[in-house]
Amino acid sequence: MVCKDEKLNIRAVIKSLADYVIINSVATDSTSFFYGRAGMSLCLFETARFLKDDFIEDYAFALLKQSLLNEKDNIRFDTGLSGIGYAFNYLIRNKFIDSNFIDIFQKQHDIIVRRFLNQSFTNMELGDLLQQWQLRPYFYYVSDKRADTRFLELNEICAMKFRISWESICKDNSSLNKEPYIILWRKYLKILSFMDNISNNLYINEYLCLLQKGLLKRDLQSLHSISTIALKNPNPTFIDCAYSSENKYDLLDFYPIDSLRMETIFSEPYISNNLMQNIIRKWFCNKTVVDIEELLSYKMSYSGASASLSLGLSRLILGLIYLEMPSKRIVNEIFSVI
Repeated sequence: MVCKDEKLNIRAVIKSLADYVIINSVATDSTSFFYGRAGMSLCLFETARFLKDDFIEDYAFALLKQSLLNEKDNIRFDTGLSGIGYAFNYLIRNKFIDSNFIDIFQKQHDIIVRRFLNQSFTNMELGDLLQQWQLRPYFYYVSDKRADTRFLELNEICAMKFRISWESICKDNSSLNKEPYIILWRKYLKILSFMDNISNNLYINEYLCLLQKGLLKRDLQSLHSISTIALKNPNPTFIDCAYSSENKYDLLDFYPIDSLRMETIFSEPYISNNLMQNIIRKWFCNKTVVDIEELLSYKMSYSGASASLSLGLSRLILGLIYLEMPSKRIVNEIFSVI
Protein backbone atom coordinates (compact mmCIF):
# COMPACT_ATOMS: atom_id res chain seq x y z
CA MET A 1 0.00 0.00 0.00
CA VAL A 2 1.17 3.51 -0.81
CA CYS A 3 0.14 6.30 1.56
CA LYS A 4 -0.87 9.58 0.03
CA ASP A 5 1.44 11.60 2.29
CA GLU A 6 4.50 9.53 1.44
CA LYS A 7 6.82 9.87 -1.52
CA LEU A 8 5.88 7.31 -4.12
CA ASN A 9 8.08 4.24 -3.61
CA ILE A 10 7.92 2.44 -6.93
CA ARG A 11 10.35 -0.25 -5.79
CA ALA A 12 8.04 -1.22 -2.92
CA VAL A 13 5.03 -1.29 -5.25
CA ILE A 14 6.92 -3.48 -7.75
CA LYS A 15 7.93 -5.90 -4.98
CA SER A 16 4.32 -6.17 -3.79
CA LEU A 17 3.02 -6.78 -7.31
CA ALA A 18 5.77 -9.35 -7.99
CA ASP A 19 4.73 -11.29 -4.87
CA TYR A 20 1.20 -11.32 -6.25
CA VAL A 21 2.42 -12.63 -9.63
CA ILE A 22 4.40 -15.40 -7.92
CA ILE A 23 1.40 -16.53 -5.88
CA ASN A 24 -0.95 -16.49 -8.87
CA SER A 25 1.47 -18.23 -11.24
CA VAL A 26 0.67 -21.45 -9.38
CA ALA A 27 -3.01 -21.13 -10.27
CA THR A 28 -2.54 -21.00 -14.05
CA ASP A 29 -2.28 -24.01 -16.31
CA SER A 30 -1.06 -21.90 -19.22
CA THR A 31 2.60 -21.86 -20.21
CA SER A 32 2.03 -19.15 -22.83
CA PHE A 33 3.70 -15.78 -23.31
CA PHE A 34 0.60 -13.56 -23.11
CA TYR A 35 -1.43 -15.40 -20.49
CA GLY A 36 0.83 -17.87 -18.71
CA ARG A 37 4.15 -18.76 -17.18
CA ALA A 38 6.46 -17.74 -20.04
CA GLY A 39 5.32 -14.12 -19.79
CA MET A 40 5.31 -14.15 -16.01
CA SER A 41 8.83 -15.58 -16.05
CA LEU A 42 10.10 -12.77 -18.26
CA CYS A 43 8.47 -10.18 -16.02
CA LEU A 44 9.97 -11.72 -12.87
CA PHE A 45 13.46 -11.91 -14.42
CA GLU A 46 13.24 -8.18 -15.14
CA THR A 47 11.96 -7.59 -11.61
CA ALA A 48 14.73 -9.66 -10.04
CA ARG A 49 17.39 -7.70 -11.90
CA PHE A 50 15.77 -4.39 -10.98
CA LEU A 51 15.38 -5.28 -7.27
CA LYS A 52 18.53 -7.45 -7.09
CA ASP A 53 16.41 -10.22 -5.61
CA ASP A 54 17.80 -13.77 -5.86
CA PHE A 55 14.58 -15.46 -4.73
CA ILE A 56 12.53 -13.84 -7.49
CA GLU A 57 15.21 -14.77 -10.03
CA ASP A 58 15.15 -18.43 -8.95
CA TYR A 59 11.38 -18.49 -9.16
CA ALA A 60 11.46 -16.88 -12.61
CA PHE A 61 13.87 -19.58 -13.78
CA ALA A 62 11.54 -22.31 -12.47
CA LEU A 63 8.61 -20.81 -14.40
CA LEU A 64 10.73 -20.64 -17.55
CA LYS A 65 11.65 -24.31 -17.31
CA GLN A 66 7.98 -25.22 -16.90
CA SER A 67 7.03 -23.22 -19.99
CA LEU A 68 9.77 -24.82 -22.10
CA LEU A 69 8.25 -28.26 -21.50
CA ASN A 70 5.37 -27.29 -23.78
CA GLU A 71 5.55 -29.45 -26.92
CA LYS A 72 2.03 -28.86 -28.24
CA ASP A 73 1.62 -28.00 -31.91
CA ASN A 74 -0.05 -24.62 -31.25
CA ILE A 75 2.43 -22.16 -32.78
CA ARG A 76 0.55 -18.91 -32.01
CA PHE A 77 2.52 -16.04 -30.49
CA ASP A 78 0.02 -15.20 -27.74
CA THR A 79 -0.90 -18.71 -26.63
CA GLY A 80 1.57 -21.10 -28.25
CA LEU A 81 5.13 -22.12 -29.02
CA SER A 82 6.40 -19.04 -30.86
CA GLY A 83 5.61 -16.78 -27.90
CA ILE A 84 7.38 -19.14 -25.50
CA GLY A 85 10.36 -19.28 -27.86
CA TYR A 86 10.40 -15.49 -28.11
CA ALA A 87 10.48 -15.15 -24.30
CA PHE A 88 13.29 -17.72 -24.06
CA ASN A 89 15.29 -15.95 -26.77
CA TYR A 90 14.75 -12.56 -25.11
CA LEU A 91 16.15 -13.83 -21.81
CA ILE A 92 19.22 -15.24 -23.56
CA ARG A 93 19.85 -12.09 -25.62
CA ASN A 94 19.59 -9.85 -22.58
CA LYS A 95 21.85 -12.13 -20.48
CA PHE A 96 19.29 -13.16 -17.88
CA ILE A 97 20.26 -16.78 -18.52
CA ASP A 98 23.20 -18.53 -20.13
CA SER A 99 21.83 -21.05 -22.60
CA ASN A 100 21.88 -22.09 -26.25
CA PHE A 101 18.53 -21.43 -27.86
CA ILE A 102 18.62 -24.10 -30.57
CA ASP A 103 20.00 -26.80 -28.25
CA ILE A 104 16.97 -26.41 -25.98
CA PHE A 105 14.25 -25.30 -28.40
CA GLN A 106 15.11 -27.16 -31.62
CA LYS A 107 12.11 -29.51 -31.57
CA GLN A 108 9.63 -26.69 -30.97
CA HIS A 109 11.38 -24.47 -33.51
CA ASP A 110 11.01 -27.13 -36.21
CA ILE A 111 7.28 -27.35 -35.47
CA ILE A 112 6.90 -23.55 -35.74
CA VAL A 113 8.80 -23.33 -39.05
CA ARG A 114 7.07 -26.29 -40.65
CA ARG A 115 3.56 -25.18 -39.75
CA PHE A 116 4.15 -21.55 -40.73
CA LEU A 117 5.64 -22.38 -44.12
CA ASN A 118 2.81 -24.80 -44.89
CA GLN A 119 0.07 -22.24 -44.28
CA SER A 120 -1.97 -21.14 -47.30
CA PHE A 121 -2.80 -17.44 -46.93
CA THR A 122 -4.94 -17.12 -50.05
CA ASN A 123 -8.36 -17.91 -48.60
CA MET A 124 -7.79 -16.79 -45.02
CA GLU A 125 -9.95 -14.14 -43.38
CA LEU A 126 -8.09 -11.10 -42.05
CA GLY A 127 -8.32 -12.24 -38.42
CA ASP A 128 -6.68 -15.58 -39.27
CA LEU A 129 -4.02 -13.84 -41.35
CA LEU A 130 -3.12 -11.66 -38.38
CA GLN A 131 -2.63 -14.71 -36.17
CA GLN A 132 0.09 -15.76 -38.63
CA TRP A 133 1.36 -12.17 -38.80
CA GLN A 134 1.96 -12.15 -35.04
CA LEU A 135 4.68 -14.78 -35.43
CA ARG A 136 6.95 -12.11 -36.90
CA PRO A 137 8.70 -11.10 -33.61
CA TYR A 138 9.74 -14.73 -33.10
CA PHE A 139 11.33 -14.99 -36.54
CA TYR A 140 12.81 -11.49 -36.24
CA TYR A 141 15.21 -12.83 -33.60
CA VAL A 142 15.38 -16.44 -34.82
CA SER A 143 16.24 -15.72 -38.42
CA ASP A 144 14.97 -17.91 -41.23
CA LYS A 145 15.14 -16.66 -44.84
CA ARG A 146 12.21 -18.81 -45.91
CA ALA A 147 10.07 -17.23 -43.20
CA ASP A 148 11.23 -13.73 -44.15
CA THR A 149 10.03 -14.27 -47.72
CA ARG A 150 6.66 -15.51 -46.51
CA PHE A 151 6.24 -12.49 -44.23
CA LEU A 152 6.73 -10.14 -47.17
CA GLU A 153 3.97 -12.04 -48.95
CA LEU A 154 1.78 -11.95 -45.84
CA ASN A 155 2.35 -8.22 -45.42
CA GLU A 156 1.10 -7.55 -48.95
CA ILE A 157 -2.03 -9.61 -48.39
CA CYS A 158 -2.82 -7.90 -45.07
CA ALA A 159 -2.21 -4.45 -46.53
CA MET A 160 -4.48 -5.21 -49.48
CA LYS A 161 -7.30 -6.35 -47.19
CA PHE A 162 -6.99 -3.23 -45.06
CA ARG A 163 -7.10 -1.02 -48.14
CA ILE A 164 -10.36 -2.76 -49.12
CA SER A 165 -11.70 -2.09 -45.62
CA TRP A 166 -10.76 1.60 -45.81
CA GLU A 167 -12.48 1.89 -49.19
CA SER A 168 -15.64 0.36 -47.70
CA ILE A 169 -15.58 2.87 -44.86
CA CYS A 170 -15.22 5.76 -47.29
CA LYS A 171 -18.21 4.54 -49.34
CA ASP A 172 -20.42 3.90 -46.32
CA ASN A 173 -19.70 6.31 -43.50
CA SER A 174 -23.13 5.67 -41.95
CA SER A 175 -21.91 2.56 -40.13
CA LEU A 176 -20.96 3.32 -36.55
CA ASN A 177 -19.52 -0.09 -35.72
CA LYS A 178 -15.96 0.29 -37.01
CA GLU A 179 -14.29 -1.06 -33.87
CA PRO A 180 -13.76 -4.57 -35.34
CA TYR A 181 -11.60 -3.00 -38.08
CA ILE A 182 -9.62 -1.01 -35.53
CA ILE A 183 -8.96 -4.03 -33.29
CA LEU A 184 -7.44 -5.88 -36.24
CA TRP A 185 -5.59 -2.76 -37.39
CA ARG A 186 -3.88 -2.38 -33.98
CA LYS A 187 -2.60 -5.96 -34.19
CA TYR A 188 -1.26 -5.37 -37.68
CA LEU A 189 0.52 -2.12 -36.78
CA LYS A 190 2.18 -3.61 -33.72
CA ILE A 191 4.05 -6.19 -35.78
CA LEU A 192 4.71 -3.95 -38.77
CA SER A 193 7.60 -2.34 -36.87
CA PHE A 194 9.38 -5.73 -37.02
CA MET A 195 9.44 -5.61 -40.83
CA ASP A 196 12.79 -4.30 -42.05
CA ASN A 197 11.68 -3.96 -45.68
CA ILE A 198 8.69 -1.64 -45.62
CA SER A 199 8.54 0.02 -49.01
CA ASN A 200 4.90 1.09 -49.14
CA ASN A 201 3.12 2.95 -46.34
CA LEU A 202 0.04 3.71 -48.42
CA TYR A 203 -2.25 1.81 -46.05
CA ILE A 204 -1.07 3.97 -43.13
CA ASN A 205 -1.66 7.11 -45.17
CA GLU A 206 -5.17 5.91 -45.97
CA TYR A 207 -5.87 5.33 -42.29
CA LEU A 208 -4.64 8.84 -41.39
CA CYS A 209 -6.76 10.34 -44.19
CA LEU A 210 -9.84 8.67 -42.71
CA LEU A 211 -8.98 10.22 -39.34
CA GLN A 212 -8.62 13.65 -40.88
CA LYS A 213 -11.97 13.29 -42.66
CA GLY A 214 -13.66 12.29 -39.41
CA LEU A 215 -14.64 8.86 -40.75
CA LEU A 216 -12.75 7.13 -37.91
CA LYS A 217 -12.26 8.08 -34.28
CA ARG A 218 -8.73 8.86 -33.13
CA ASP A 219 -7.25 5.58 -31.92
CA LEU A 220 -4.33 6.33 -29.65
CA GLN A 221 -2.84 2.85 -29.68
CA SER A 222 -2.71 2.92 -33.47
CA LEU A 223 -1.19 6.40 -33.49
CA HIS A 224 1.54 5.30 -31.13
CA SER A 225 2.35 2.26 -33.26
CA ILE A 226 2.55 4.50 -36.33
CA SER A 227 5.01 6.78 -34.56
CA THR A 228 7.10 3.70 -33.69
CA ILE A 229 7.13 2.66 -37.35
CA ALA A 230 8.14 6.21 -38.29
CA LEU A 231 11.27 5.85 -36.16
CA LYS A 232 12.46 3.18 -38.60
CA ASN A 233 10.95 4.84 -41.68
CA PRO A 234 11.12 8.61 -41.03
CA ASN A 235 7.84 10.28 -41.88
CA PRO A 236 7.06 13.63 -40.20
CA THR A 237 3.35 13.30 -40.98
CA PHE A 238 3.11 10.11 -38.93
CA ILE A 239 4.93 11.60 -35.94
CA ASP A 240 3.01 14.89 -36.01
CA CYS A 241 -0.28 13.02 -36.10
CA ALA A 242 0.62 10.68 -33.25
CA TYR A 243 2.00 13.36 -30.94
CA SER A 244 -0.05 16.44 -31.72
CA SER A 245 -0.90 18.67 -28.75
CA GLU A 246 -4.50 17.46 -28.74
CA ASN A 247 -3.41 13.84 -28.32
CA LYS A 248 -0.67 13.91 -25.74
CA TYR A 249 -2.72 14.13 -22.55
CA ASP A 250 -5.45 11.84 -23.89
CA LEU A 251 -2.82 9.11 -24.12
CA LEU A 252 -2.68 8.91 -20.34
CA ASP A 253 -6.39 9.18 -19.68
CA PHE A 254 -7.57 6.79 -22.37
CA TYR A 255 -5.09 3.93 -21.95
CA PRO A 256 -3.65 4.13 -18.41
CA ILE A 257 -1.57 0.96 -18.75
CA ASP A 258 -0.35 1.54 -22.28
CA SER A 259 0.77 5.02 -21.28
CA LEU A 260 3.59 3.35 -19.37
CA ARG A 261 5.19 2.12 -22.59
CA MET A 262 5.25 5.28 -24.70
CA GLU A 263 8.77 5.71 -26.00
CA THR A 264 8.92 9.49 -26.25
CA ILE A 265 6.17 10.43 -23.88
CA PHE A 266 8.44 10.78 -20.85
CA SER A 267 10.56 13.58 -22.27
CA GLU A 268 9.61 17.15 -23.02
CA PRO A 269 7.90 18.56 -25.02
CA TYR A 270 5.44 15.69 -24.60
CA ILE A 271 4.69 14.54 -21.05
CA SER A 272 7.23 15.02 -18.30
CA ASN A 273 8.35 12.35 -15.85
CA ASN A 274 6.87 14.43 -12.99
CA LEU A 275 3.44 14.30 -14.56
CA MET A 276 3.73 10.57 -15.00
CA GLN A 277 4.75 10.20 -11.35
CA ASN A 278 1.56 12.02 -10.37
CA ILE A 279 -0.52 9.73 -12.59
CA ILE A 280 1.06 6.66 -10.99
CA ARG A 281 0.51 8.08 -7.51
CA LYS A 282 -3.22 8.34 -8.25
CA TRP A 283 -3.19 4.69 -9.21
CA PHE A 284 -1.49 3.45 -6.05
CA CYS A 285 -2.28 5.83 -3.18
CA ASN A 286 -4.08 3.95 -0.39
CA LYS A 287 -4.66 0.91 -2.62
CA THR A 288 -3.85 -2.73 -1.97
CA VAL A 289 -2.84 -5.11 -4.74
CA VAL A 290 -6.43 -6.42 -4.79
CA ASP A 291 -7.67 -2.86 -5.31
CA ILE A 292 -5.26 -2.48 -8.22
CA GLU A 293 -6.51 -5.76 -9.73
CA GLU A 294 -10.08 -4.47 -9.62
CA LEU A 295 -9.02 -1.17 -11.16
CA LEU A 296 -7.25 -3.00 -13.97
CA SER A 297 -10.34 -5.09 -14.63
CA TYR A 298 -12.51 -1.98 -14.78
CA LYS A 299 -10.17 0.09 -16.96
CA MET A 300 -9.32 -2.64 -19.44
CA SER A 301 -12.60 -4.63 -19.31
CA TYR A 302 -10.42 -7.57 -18.34
CA SER A 303 -11.24 -10.60 -16.24
CA GLY A 304 -9.31 -13.74 -15.50
CA ALA A 305 -5.74 -14.31 -14.38
CA SER A 306 -4.73 -10.75 -13.58
CA ALA A 307 -1.08 -11.71 -13.06
CA SER A 308 -0.62 -12.19 -16.81
CA LEU A 309 1.61 -10.24 -19.16
CA SER A 310 -1.02 -9.37 -21.72
CA LEU A 311 -3.35 -7.18 -19.65
CA GLY A 312 -2.44 -7.98 -16.09
CA LEU A 313 0.00 -7.05 -13.36
CA SER A 314 3.09 -8.48 -15.07
CA ARG A 315 2.59 -5.91 -17.79
CA LEU A 316 2.13 -3.14 -15.23
CA ILE A 317 5.29 -4.16 -13.39
CA LEU A 318 7.35 -3.73 -16.58
CA GLY A 319 5.87 -0.28 -17.07
CA LEU A 320 6.77 0.71 -13.51
CA ILE A 321 10.32 -0.60 -13.90
CA TYR A 322 10.57 1.55 -17.02
CA LEU A 323 9.86 4.66 -14.94
CA GLU A 324 12.98 4.00 -12.89
CA MET A 325 15.32 2.73 -15.60
CA PRO A 326 17.83 4.90 -17.45
CA SER A 327 17.65 2.38 -20.30
CA LYS A 328 14.42 2.11 -22.29
CA ARG A 329 15.15 -1.43 -23.45
CA ILE A 330 11.90 -2.90 -22.03
CA VAL A 331 9.68 -0.37 -23.75
CA ASN A 332 11.40 -0.65 -27.10
CA GLU A 333 10.83 -4.38 -27.38
CA ILE A 334 8.45 -6.10 -24.97
CA PHE A 335 5.69 -3.53 -25.09
CA SER A 336 5.81 -3.49 -28.84
CA VAL A 337 4.56 -7.08 -28.99
CA ILE A 338 1.98 -7.33 -26.18
